[in-house]
Amino acid sequence: MFPTCQVIINTLLTLVKTMKNESNQNDCDGMLHTLEQQVVLLNEQHDKFTPHHLKLEEILSKQQEALNLALNFIIHQANV
Repeated sequence: MFPTCQVIINTLLTLVKTMKNESNQNDCDGMLHTLEQQVVLLNEQHDKFTPHHLKLEEILSKQQEALNLALNFIIHQANV
């Protein structure tokens, strides 16, 4: 999700910069400022999200290991 948003915002930013350069006017300054703020915010949120996502993947892996051990134990007990 983050990469898609980053691509879209960066594309819009490039488009608005091109429009500003071609028109030689400052009408696009507000849009440029807003898009630049959104890029910064998106990058900050991505930096906060990534460690949490990695921790969740670690927890998932541990849960899968525990489940496999429990199932193996149950299967082994059923065969005894």
